[in-house]
Amino acid sequence: MKPVGDPPAKSAASAAPAAPADVSPEPKTSSRSAIFLGLFLFALLFVIGGGWLYFAQLSGAVIAVGNVAVKGKPKTVQHLNGGIVTSILVEDGDRVERGQILLRLDPTMLKASLNISEKRIQEAVAQKARLVAERDGLDSIVWDEELLDLLKVPVNNSIKRGQQRLFEVRRKATLGQINQLTSQIAQFENQVEGIVAVRASKSSQICIWTAS
Repeated sequence: MKPVGDPPAKSAASAAPAAPADVSPEPKTSSRSAIFLGLFLFALLFVIGGGWLYFAQLSGAVIAVGNVAVKGKPKTVQHLNGGIVTSILVEDGDRVERGQILLRLDPTMLKASLNISEKRIQEAVAQKARLVAERDGLDSIVWDEELLDLLKVPVNNSIKRGQQRLFEVRRKATLGQINQLTSQIAQFENQVEGIVAVRASKSSQICIWTAS
């Protein structure tokens, strides 16, 4: 048998690490030039496309269904209080202006409401004048028609006469009460005088009895 010895040592050439190969540096690309190139291509595409759209003639068209409508909508005409229409002064399609009369309403209901309102105002003004005269103890009513003139309400003489009669009746009743109270005050004063006289006589009698 052959003696087993140590394995043969590797050669120095195989054991030494391999020398790194020469690596050439990568070329550096500029990002700015790439951006400029992209912008230039985009602008060129935009110019070419716009010129084609401007000068090119289309040989066909798309057919579609459409409706032509007048700008705006029909205006609804409505009165604030309403009423019965007696006449219409315009027709459909007429051109109107601001302030133009379009229709006329029956004024019966409006006149009735106006008369009721005016009568209430006249009664209130006349009643105020009567109450002021009663408060101040005047012999007659001083009519203040300034408010009626301001509201453009006519003067109602019948209402004034009614308030005048009521003022006279209430004035007579007030004067009667004053006279009655005055007579009662006189009676009370006479009673006081009589009581004072009785007291004086009693005092004199007491003095006489005391002296005797």
